[in-house]
Amino acid sequence: MKISQTHVVALVALVLVGCDQGEPMAATPAQQAAPAPRLATTANAAGVSRVAVFDIDQVAEQTGMMQDMQKKILAKKERLSKDLDDFRKRLQDQLEKEGKKLTKDKDLPNKAAALEQATAVKFRQGQVEADAALNAYRIQLISEIRDAIKPVAREVAFGMGFDILLLSNDMVVFEVREEAELTNEILMAYQARFPDAVKKAE
Repeated sequence: MKISQTHVVALVALVLVGCDQGEPMAATPAQQAAPAPRLATTANAAGVSRVAVFDIDQVAEQTGMMQDMQKKILAKKERLSKDLDDFRKRLQDQLEKEGKKLTKDKDLPNKAAALEQATAVKFRQGQVEADAALNAYRIQLISEIRDAIKPVAREVAFGMGFDILLLSNDMVVFEVREEAELTNEILMAYQARFPDAVKKAE
């Protein structure tokens, strides 16, 4: 079950959807030099909404949140693998016990085959449940990253006069003006608000 960067990006695309504002989780990465914030241009006189974009993966990477998520997912995967192996051993023991009861049965081959098939089905179901548990945990961690970055991203974008903020990771951006690309501004604002978030990225 390989960790999918594409999956991460697709799910965090909801970063600015809705009005909920989760408390930013404490991140711990290393401060990296970034260009000074650019001045926002004036609002469109015609009242058209101004749109900005940013790279949420870059913010998560440089604040250490992405690395933390990957470590937690790996640890969870190892625990689930151990649980699955224990489950397999229990099924094997049960199969052997049931098999001994069939030694005097004239229909032994057919019943033994049916018993083995039933055991295999139970193990596959265990694998499916383990995969589902890992995926649910991954989604939970992605949601935590989204909630951590969301308030800061909103504050930066709206403070610079933009009305809509999109993720450049999850859409085809053919071209964007420099002043509408806010990744560095959002990263700097997050690191300024949470200084401990500058210690893990090194």
